[in-house]
Amino acid sequence: MASTRTFLTGCMLAVIVAVLVNYADACAASNPSNSNGERVIVVAVTKDAYTTAEAAGPLVETFLTNLKKYAAKNGHSLFTAPISKTPENVNTKVAVRFEIMGAFDKCLRILEFFQKAASTTALAMESGVESASVQCGTFDTVDIPKAS
Repeated sequence: MASTRTFLTGCMLAVIVAVLVNYADACAASNPSNSNGERVIVVAVTKDAYTTAEAAGPLVETFLTNLKKYAAKNGHSLFTAPISKTPENVNTKVAVRFEIMGAFDKCLRILEFFQKAASTTALAMESGVESASVQCGTFDTVDIPKAS
């Protein structure tokens, strides 16, 4: 009887340890560089017409310079996280696709920044952002329309 109780206690302890180990693995922090759910994707559309990928390069650099100036003027620091920048053609306009890794916790601030940057014609001229879209992790994309 005592050996059966010891055996059952040992089995229950093993099951509890196995459950706790699996729970700890499920709650472990993910590596943002390997997790699509941790990144923020922004596609910022400029006012410039897209002709070719080669012609878009200098326009993208000018746009990034203006965007950084606009951000600094408004108390934001851009590009502090690992980020990739890719030029795109969006409805015949030059756009830049930003993939910001590990920035999911800052997504609301990123969304608000681009909403403000495109909110009025004057701010859109200063920031260079005509319209944008922001996707936080695996959530739906939020479209930020052109200022009217």
